[in-house]
Amino acid sequence: MNELNFTKYANNEADNIFFYKIGLIGPSRVGKTSIIAALLDEAKTFLAKSGVSITPFVEEDGTSSTKERIRSTILDIEAGLDFCSFEPTGIGTAEPFIFDLVMSLDQDEEKNKGQLRLAILDYPGGWLKDAPPGDMGQKTWEKCQKWLRDSSVIIVPIDATLVMEADNKDRAKAARELLQVWEVEELLGEWAKGRWNQRESGLLLLVPVKCETYFNDNGGNEDKSNKLFDRINNNFYHRAIEAAVQELSEIEDEAVETPSQPNNWRERISSISEKINKKPPTYSIQYHPVDTIGCIELSNATWEDDKNGKLYLKSEYLVRNPGTFRPKRKTLGTIGLLGAICRQIVENRNNRGVVGKLWDWFTGINKLLADAIKNLSQKQLGARAKTIANGNIAKRG
Repeated sequence: MNELNFTKYANNEADNIFFYKIGLIGPSRVGKTSIIAALLDEAKTFLAKSGVSITPFVEEDGTSSTKERIRSTILDIEAGLDFCSFEPTGIGTAEPFIFDLVMSLDQDEEKNKGQLRLAILDYPGGWLKDAPPGDMGQKTWEKCQKWLRDSSVIIVPIDATLVMEADNKDRAKAARELLQVWEVEELLGEWAKGRWNQRESGLLLLVPVKCETYFNDNGGNEDKSNKLFDRINNNFYHRAIEAAVQELSEIEDEAVETPSQPNNWRERISSISEKINKKPPTYSIQYHPVDTIGCIELSNATWEDDKNGKLYLKSEYLVRNPGTFRPKRKTLGTIGLLGAICRQIVENRNNRGVVGKLWDWFTGINKLLADAIKNLSQKQLGARAKTIANGNIAKRG
C-alpha cells in the first residue's frame, strides 16, 4: 500500500490555502470518479464568463494525480462513445485517493491571493467491510476514518440500475449487498456522531448515477424519476437516512426551564450579541441524481450468478438514437451538487465553528472569490434535486 500524505491537505495560513474536506463513500466500481469528471465538465459550461473556474489542482512540477485519474475515466467513456456501446467494468478503488480540486478567479492578479481547495477523499469500497491489513494499512484506515468524521460534506454514490432493476426479493437482497447499504449506513452513523461531537454543520448528499434511463429531461423517453427517488428514500436507504436524522436532529424539550436573566445591561447586551452571531449548527440530507454521460440508454440488464453462486447485475448501455454524427457527452445534475457544497461552506459561518472561522479568514484574503462562492451558494438546487431532511444539530449534554 502506498501511504497517503494527509498532511498536504491541512489549511495553510502562510500560503493562503483553505482546504474544505469532503468524504466520498460507496462500493467499488459505482462511478465515483465519473461524478467528479461530470462535475468538472458541467461546471466548465455553467461557470463560463462568470470569472470563476474549478479545475484539478496541479503541482508546481506540472503533475496532477487528480487530472490523470479523471483523464483515464473520460478516455474510457469516449472509447465507448466511439463504438456506441458501454458495459460498466473498471477497477475498483483498492487504496484511498484524494481528488484535489481548486476554485479560483480567472483574473491573473487574483489567482494566487488565496485558494479554496475541495479535497474529496475517495474511501475504498473494499474497506467498507474490512479494514486493510498491516500497520501502514491500519494507520491509513484510522486517518481516513478521522477524515470522514471531520468532513462537513459526505457524498454517497448509488448505482441507479441496481436499485431499479431489483424486481424480486432475491435481487433486492443482492442489490443491497452490491451497494453495501449496511456498511454505508454504519459509516454514515459514525460521520453523524462526528458532526454532533464537534458541534459542526453537516451535509449528506445521496447521488444516484447511471440515471440516464430513468429521466426524460436529458434525451430519455421515459420518466421513472419518482420511482427511483421512492426506492432510494423509502426502501434502500431509509434506515441510513433515519439513523443520520436521529443522531443529528435537535429534539425540543417538553418542558423548557426559564433561563436566568443577566444581572446588568452589559451582560444583557453580551447575551443578545451572542444569540445573534452564533446560530445553531444545521444538517441537511439531499438527493442529487446525476447523468455522467447523458446520451446513453440501458439496453440490457441481466441478473446472473457469479462463480460463488451470488447474484450480480450485468448491464449494457447503447448510445441513444445513434445517427451520422458522433455522440457527445451531456452531463447533468452536478451543478446542484456544487451549489449545495458552496451553500454548506457559507452557512457553516453562522455557528462560528472551526469551518466558519476558517471561512472568515479566507474571505479576508480573497473577498472576490468568496463573493463568487456565495453567489454559487444562492443558486437553485435544480429540478432533479430534492431535500430529504434538514434541521438543527442536537445540543450536547
